[in-house]
Amino acid sequence: LASVGRWAEAEAALSRIDRAQWDAPMQALAQRIHENKILETARAHYDAGEVKQALHTLEQAPELLSARLLLAQWLLEQGQAQAAIGHYQYVLAKEGQLAPNDYRGLARAWQIAGGEPQQALDWYAQGMVGARLLAPEAISPKRDNAAFTRSMRLQEDDDWLASGLRREAQTLYEQQNPTIKVHNDHWWRSDGTDGISKLRANTTIVQLEHPIKQGRGFIRADHVRMHAGTLKTNKDGVYTGEFGTCGQGQGCSKDLKQKASGTSFAIGWEGEKIAFDVGTTPQGFAVKNWTGGISYKNKIGPVGYRLTASRRPMSNSLLSFAGARDPRTGKVWGGVVATGVALSLSWDEGKENGVWADLSADKLTGKNVKSNKRIRLMGGYYRRLINQLNEVLSVGVNLMQWHYQRGLGDYHFGQGGYYSPKRYQSVSIPISYAKRTGNWSFLIQGSGSLSSAKNHAGKRNTGFGYTLNTVIERRINKHLVLGAGLDLQHSKDYAPSRGMLYLRYTFEPWQGSMPLRSEPLTPYADFK
Repeated sequence: LASVGRWAEAEAALSRIDRAQWDAPMQALAQRIHENKILETARAHYDAGEVKQALHTLEQAPELLSARLLLAQWLLEQGQAQAAIGHYQYVLAKEGQLAPNDYRGLARAWQIAGGEPQQALDWYAQGMVGARLLAPEAISPKRDNAAFTRSMRLQEDDDWLASGLRREAQTLYEQQNPTIKVHNDHWWRSDGTDGISKLRANTTIVQLEHPIKQGRGFIRADHVRMHAGTLKTNKDGVYTGEFGTCGQGQGCSKDLKQKASGTSFAIGWEGEKIAFDVGTTPQGFAVKNWTGGISYKNKIGPVGYRLTASRRPMSNSLLSFAGARDPRTGKVWGGVVATGVALSLSWDEGKENGVWADLSADKLTGKNVKSNKRIRLMGGYYRRLINQLNEVLSVGVNLMQWHYQRGLGDYHFGQGGYYSPKRYQSVSIPISYAKRTGNWSFLIQGSGSLSSAKNHAGKRNTGFGYTLNTVIERRINKHLVLGAGLDLQHSKDYAPSRGMLYLRYTFEPWQGSMPLRSEPLTPYADFK
């Protein structure tokens, strides 16, 4: 009767035997019946939403270790991490060890309570030993982080416990692992006009990341070099085109080479829900600005959301990003920044389908540039045709609609040099494929699009475009990863390209899973 959970009937049958005649197995059975009756009563209350009664039932049986462990689990679910820790540690002291899932619960409670992260990692490691995911010698006499992180690699046949232990240990270990990243990003546009919209830019980034509190902080420097070419002159060596005020008077005959260089600095921090950064546009540019942002993310049911307030540079051109000096008058203009708010929404439960949306509103201002307003609405749907731990293929559809109050895309003095149609609409079909092995990871993405734009003079343009980008990473050793990427875009009157090469060095060994969707550093100018 006891073996099939019929505790009341088992107790009644046992009571018919004189207690004085009970042998050791009968005594043990009686204790087991007593424990399970308490646990069943508590579970009935908890399942009915009677949380206080359920906790009270377990608290009345402190001598039962199984009751303490269940109580710890429920206290953790109710946000009482410190109380849960007390019960886990009591059982650990009594028994000398815990079951794998109880080590996992203790590690989670310890993190929520703000405990020392390395202790939580030790408990995850012990849980993984108990679940036979990690060899015992990897934690004694000292934790072997190379072996520990190798055991975090996800496997297709993992059950819920193995998957949970691996994922949570990986998240905490990576968050606690100081990292330095060195990245070189080369951007070029060959379809523009010399000295104006044609552009070559190179950014060298060094970023140090370090755990701070229950999040991860960074400090970085971006050295930016931009070259738009030289304004073309007539046979007399004079430029009389659209740049600055050169179309007025006798035109411009000096300072025709358009280039800029400088270094920006930024610091930031990201936690589970809050992230922020503050920095500058490159020192050495004609126009310098303070920039930054703060965001808060959470979920309402299955829908994730992020609220962001930010001030970001418009890095479309040398004029809009660095600012420029008018060759005829010497006056400086440009250096545009977008200050505004955004709401991002997403629904993705890790299965086949996902949906995203983004709504933002910004005010665009610059030195000696007319102010502007921008509203952008974007959204999309994607479906994973292959959805495995180490391989994902997805296809979807994206829609975009932008609106600018003014058209300030020209390069005359007072204009901003950034794309600003009265209305822009596009639909695109993106395809993405990502795969990883033990030491390799690569991502290839492409899309085809149809767009329509109307300028402030009423002229409408339509056209087709495409994008193709790929990123590949190779683990060199237990500390170092080498990565490279290429991004090509082409549409009517706009064809920028980007190449990158980067190194990522972790101060502690990392032999866990390679990232399935590699994410190289983003230049600070392109932060969202």
